Amino acid sequence: MGSNTEPITWNEENQVKWVGIRPGYHGDQVTAYNSVAAGTAIVYTVPAGKTLLIFNTSMSVSRNAVGVSPAYFILRDSGDVLVHEIYKIYVNGVGSVISVSTARYSPLIAPADYDITIQSGIAADNVAGSFEGILVDA
Repeated sequence: MGSNTEPITWNEENQVKWVGIRPGYHGDQVTAYNSVAAGTAIVYTVPAGKTLLIFNTSMSVSRNAVGVSPAYFILRDSGDVLVHEIYKIYVNGVGSVISVSTARYSPLIAPADYDITIQSGIAADNVAGSFEGILVDA
């Protein structure tokens, strides 16, 4: 598991081309990554007093045995209850690999104490997940 935090201010570069108000975010940039071969792994937990705005997500799944069970990249609350299913990937065929990524203009919002987690579908899956976001005061 790895993560990095550094100060950042994000504003849309060409605000003239849009009609209306466009958001600007001021906080700490966060990038985090984790992988798991079997079970569930936490990619990142949002610290107390903060809110995480998730802009980019990616996940890859490698299937190393026969099985029909999806792998997940999810956002869950402080009670480990599913709040948002970011990705649900079915991989068919031994030796198959699927990767997916999404860039979001409107961020996925994760309040304090929420976890971003990955979960393998079967014990023989290798699952990796990462995201980029901005950590702001709650």
